Amino acid sequence: MNKRLVCLAVIISILICGCGSNTDTSSNDNAGSAVDKTAADSDTVVKEVKSDKIVEEFKEEEYKFGSPDIVCNLPKGFVASDYEGEYIPKDKKDFSSINQIIYESDENITLLSKEEYKAKIDKEFTDTYGLEVSINITQYDKIMIDGRPGLYIVYNYDFRDQLYEAIVVELYNGKESNIITYLQAPEHDWMEQYAESAKTIRYRDSM
Repeated sequence: MNKRLVCLAVIISILICGCGSNTDTSSNDNAGSAVDKTAADSDTVVKEVKSDKIVEEFKEEEYKFGSPDIVCNLPKGFVASDYEGEYIPKDKKDFSSINQIIYESDENITLLSKEEYKAKIDKEFTDTYGLEVSINITQYDKIMIDGRPGLYIVYNYDFRDQLYEAIVVELYNGKESNIITYLQAPEHDWMEQYAESAKTIRYRDSM
């Protein structure tokens, strides 16, 4: 299954059904809490969250592929759901989520420009689900994590007059890739905690 379609399926299931689901994921450990702040209501204003040297500087000549297994620290208040690779807040009224997917693909996603990425996501929302959604990308950086190249993307979009925000970390690992999606539901405030969590993403074989 196309990696972005899997990611979109997770997001749309949250929007329509009120909870995330994922049946094609890998395991991911809860390695602890990066912050102490739990979910709180917000005024739905988009806060620009910068990575601020989230990971190593991007160096194309230093690719180092290996095991796709990763770990990261989760924001306090998140627990494992009934679906492998998915974490959700303890607050049942909060439909935010963190999802990790490992997928087979030899596509180097770091070759995509911001415009190409946006066009793909917008088109797949429309083609797959019949939804006219246009994402607004506020950050689009090439990154490296333990020798694997990737993208760190922050975007938001309106759906049914409500604001959703997301941080996506996509990592190219040769024959397979990782995607970690941090999705914030409307009227909650997880983006800063998500950014802190993303800074702790590491591959097991490099620890």
